[in-house]
Amino acid sequence: MNSRLLAILITVCSSLVSCAASEKSSAPTPAAAPQQNSMQPTVNSIIEHPQQWIGEKVKVTGLFSGWQGKCKGMPPVSRSDWMLESDTSCIYVNGRLPQELSAIPPARGIGSTVIVVGKNLQDRAGKPYIQSESVIIVPAN
Repeated sequence: MNSRLLAILITVCSSLVSCAASEKSSAPTPAAAPQQNSMQPTVNSIIEHPQQWIGEKVKVTGLFSGWQGKCKGMPPVSRSDWMLESDTSCIYVNGRLPQELSAIPPARGIGSTVIVVGKNLQDRAGKPYIQSESVIIVPAN
């Protein structure tokens, strides 16, 4: 009787080991964690290929235009949204400005080169805008 019980135990254990091994080998490998570094598209790239950047953390360099830039349409989030321009494109930015800049007349810092770090989002009409986390003024040479 002892040998019969031992044979059953060995069979059950080997079955469990086989199942565990096959489960482990067929389990999907975890996806690589997304990079926390921000991408560095241009204003033009975000405007021309908006779907590529929606939801992404971005770092964008451009000229601060306050409320007097060439962006078309209404600000996407609030009347306080301001404009970031490149040579040919303009994107709205929602978020606080450094004290040295102001969009409120009399505006300060218009034409200053700034770096905006934030999340690229879409308004209700599908137009991209940046929800800023930080704005850095690039010193003039």
